[in-house]
Amino acid sequence: KLIEKLNLIKGSLSNQEIVPILSSFCFTGKEIYAFDGIQASVIKHQSELKCGLPAQLLLKLLTGYKDSILKFEISKNSVAIKSGRSKTKLSSLGEDLFVYGTDKLIEVSGGTFDITDDFILGLKKCMVSVSDKEYSQQVGVTIETKGTSTRLYSTNNTSISRYILKEGFVGDEDFRSFIPLKLCEQIILWAGVFKKSEKK
Repeated sequence: KLIEKLNLIKGSLSNQEIVPILSSFCFTGKEIYAFDGIQASVIKHQSELKCGLPAQLLLKLLTGYKDSILKFEISKNSVAIKSGRSKTKLSSLGEDLFVYGTDKLIEVSGGTFDITDDFILGLKKCMVSVSDKEYSQQVGVTIETKGTSTRLYSTNNTSISRYILKEGFVGDEDFRSFIPLKLCEQIILWAGVFKKSEKK
């Protein structure tokens, strides 16, 4: 369902509507993405839509329609969403305003690691010491690997949390990286959703 996909990526939307494209879901025809100026979330979705739509209004609308079959009527600067006899028109933003897209990604050197249950547990424990006053690039959890040991840690300048993973990440060299708070929340959300889907 469309609303389930949007709920998975809405955490990467800006809470402020000063720059409309940063608080909109951007449809490319093959994907939907949300980008707040710092981080982005992308999910595959085949659609005739190629525009940006205001996220909060769209979510509210889809929640009201629930399991109804939706039809989209696309105009130059708007999209009308029809469900039965109901019809609602939303203003749309053109593709020329998109500020992020998978076609703009630049490949960088680095490694990958698995998101294990232990990693999620550590992330949750460390988030206790993350400031919740504001979202910014300086608020989040640090991940550090030295040799065969991997640890997560965070601080809110009052307390410090540290969690050592049961199995360290194996790589060619030591590394340290930072996970912004909003991304931490997204990872925990995605992990829960994917775990439920595996049980079905």
